[in-house]
Formats: sequence, C-alpha cells, structure tokens
Amino acid sequence: MICQAHSLDSILAEYLQERFWLSSGYATNLGLAVRQFTQYAGTPIYLSDLTETLLGAFLRDFARNHDPQGVNDRRRCLLTLWHYAASRDLIPEPRPIPIMPQSHGIPTAWTIEECRRIVAACPTPWWTSFILTIYYTGQRLRAMLAVRTQDYS
Repeated sequence: MICQAHSLDSILAEYLQERFWLSSGYATNLGLAVRQFTQYAGTPIYLSDLTETLLGAFLRDFARNHDPQGVNDRRRCLLTLWHYAASRDLIPEPRPIPIMPQSHGIPTAWTIEECRRIVAACPTPWWTSFILTIYYTGQRLRAMLAVRTQDYS
C-alpha cells in the first residue's frame, strides 16, 4: 500500500523527530539529500512518486558532478528514509540499489632500499623486528601499535 499524503519532506521530519539523538551533521545530510532529490525531480516528491527508477536517475545525474562518496552518501540517506517509510507500511521496500564503486587509492609502500635504510637506522633489535614485521606482513602501523604482549602465547 502506498500512502499518497506523505511527502519525502514529511517523512524526513517524522524520522528526525523520532530519532532525536541523531547528530546534527547526519540530520543536515539527510535534509540536503532530500532537497537535492526534490530539486532534481522539479516538484515535491511524494511516496507515491518514489521509485527505484527515479532514485537511480537522480544518482546517475548527481554522479556527473560529484565523487562516488558523495553519490553513495545521497543514496544512503534517501534509502534510509525509504526504509523508514516502508517500516511504517507507507510504501513497499525498495529493490536493491547498487553502491557506486569507490577508489580507495593505492597505499604508499616502502621500497626495498627504503626499508634497508630504515632498518639500518633502528636503535634497538626491537625496532628492527617491528619495522621488518610491518614490511613483510603489510600490516598497518596503527594495527601493529595496537598489538599487546597478551595477544601472543
């Protein structure tokens, strides 16, 4: 059953009122997503208008001028409101809408020569072991620093 009387703006207002604990930043992102989606449609969006086709067209258009993270943020915000409306039996659940692939960049790694120079500058055997463990395992520095002696038997 699709409720004709609810706009996406009214669903946003209800969602934010019920979830008063949400951060102001997240609430702002939800509002921004609704405003941009409404501007794209050129008219207020009612639940009866909300389709996967319309949302997909908006996301494709949005992707022309925004990075994948921004597109995925809008997708997440709008689907959050869609799922909320569906949980209230105002509209059916949406079919899956794929996430836009995001590039996470290529990590910077030490060359063999850089590793040799770092190891040569190590003041103690502990530091030599630490650096070589990071180099040979590919472990992130933060993960290595979180390791405790109790983690090993």
